[in-house]
Amino acid sequence: MLSKNFRLKKGQVQFLMKQEKVETDLFIVKSKESGEERSRFAVVVSKKIFPKAVQRNHLKRQIHESIRLNIDLIKSKKDILLIPKKHIVNLKYREIYKGVQEMLKSM
Repeated sequence: MLSKNFRLKKGQVQFLMKQEKVETDLFIVKSKESGEERSRFAVVVSKKIFPKAVQRNHLKRQIHESIRLNIDLIKSKKDILLIPKKHIVNLKYREIYKGVQEMLKSM
């Protein structure tokens, strides 16, 4: 699980929602430069993708774990918001892991 030091709080997530988006295969990514000493992340999963909270939380845990394992790939200090796309529903953890890894390399 991703440490709380690397997570964004609710107010910061709402601010990031207004930022410009960049789309990857699996995610809509919104980011801005951070004034903190490390990059921070948030994952928002829509009820349209997974109607049940258990499913949304499971996906968030998978994404947070993928970020934790690849946190050293990101070069600059940013606040990053990840919004999974609808077709992530059919993917296995390994495919999600690779998608997060590619996204972090490009940041």
